[in-house]
Amino acid sequence: MKQWASSLLYCLLCILGILLSSFLLSKILDEWTYRIVLKTALFTISGISLFLCLWFKQEKPFFLLFLTMFAYLLIDYFATHQYDNNYYTLVAYPLMCILYPINLCLLTDVKTNDLFLKSFIRKTIILLIEFFCIYFLTYFLPSLLGDRLNLIFQMNVSKILNFSFGFFPSKLVIPPISFLIFIGYFTICSWRFKNAMDYIHTAFLSVFLLTFISFYFIYDSMLPTILFLSATGCVLLALLQTSHTMAFLDELTNIPGRRALMNMLRQLENQNYTFAMIDIDFFKRLNDSYGHEVGDQGLRMISARLTQHVRSGYLFRYGGEEFVLLYPHKRLEEVLDEIEETRELISTSDFLLRPKKRVHLNNLEKYPYMASIKITLSVGVSEKTDDETGEDVMNIADQALYKAKQTGRNKTVYNKNGKFYELF
Repeated sequence: MKQWASSLLYCLLCILGILLSSFLLSKILDEWTYRIVLKTALFTISGISLFLCLWFKQEKPFFLLFLTMFAYLLIDYFATHQYDNNYYTLVAYPLMCILYPINLCLLTDVKTNDLFLKSFIRKTIILLIEFFCIYFLTYFLPSLLGDRLNLIFQMNVSKILNFSFGFFPSKLVIPPISFLIFIGYFTICSWRFKNAMDYIHTAFLSVFLLTFISFYFIYDSMLPTILFLSATGCVLLALLQTSHTMAFLDELTNIPGRRALMNMLRQLENQNYTFAMIDIDFFKRLNDSYGHEVGDQGLRMISARLTQHVRSGYLFRYGGEEFVLLYPHKRLEEVLDEIEETRELISTSDFLLRPKKRVHLNNLEKYPYMASIKITLSVGVSEKTDDETGEDVMNIADQALYKAKQTGRNKTVYNKNGKFYELF
């Protein structure tokens, strides 16, 4: 399953889980306890997520959470004081609805080369200035202006903030300007993320949509809290998934790396399996001839081709130009044909090396390939039996690989009962 599909699925499951849990809690708890439990969960999840953002130096989700919690506090205040403060109803809340999507555009989407701390301080100052502006409009301005000026100010500012453009309903909870910014920015982000959708981007769109919906239910006592809890839950889930990906997936080839391999070998400690060590022949020549960027391109192509052809095993990048195929609960005789078939398919394939710029299928003439090359593999295979450790199996496979390279490369050598055999 592609990463965008799995991240979307996990976000949906997270949202549905929180909605279902909230519904069940509402049936067994009284209203006061229910409210306290939901708010405690919201601030706990937000605090953990903010800490993880700082720990992993994830700037975009940090400010996404920061803005989201700031918006929640204002909505929560509005739900409590909507009849006590007319300035909030007519001025501060519409202004917050407009500033929220604008801040998301400015603070979470702009690429910066600054260090995280410097960027964090600058953006935090911007948010604090906005906060004090809203606070000033809500609390201090009414006391400075007389009743007549208050009324004139409220009506004129409210007309500007809630300008309907002639085609919006006259009574809309969210200001039409904010509505247009929300829809426009959500559309732009969806289009921009479509080719690079990951866990953070999916959480970003989920939070954006959930907060937009919550602005429509400001008169409900608990629904905004549930929606914001779902939003922060999506961010926390995305951070955990991202940290797992960073730890276990190889960044270049996007397949499981060495740590994931060692973890699986520990799980298979008392079980039989077949282990194949794969090395790209003369890979250094590719780097020397075309540069390391093209060499990285070659590694990605090899990993993609191996992933496509391997049927019953697990593929890992061991390091450098070495890959590993692991076949849990498989005897050597069961997988040798598949390993050899995979090696032959790679050796008979043509690999087209292209420039650094990504080539679109409808624009091949503009960026033609640099070279068409053949890539061959040497493979060493070993089998774990009851009296061998995982380290022993790896060492034997490495020795078999060494013999394959020593005797001409582009072949498979396997170990059986302590002896090495070349596969023909």
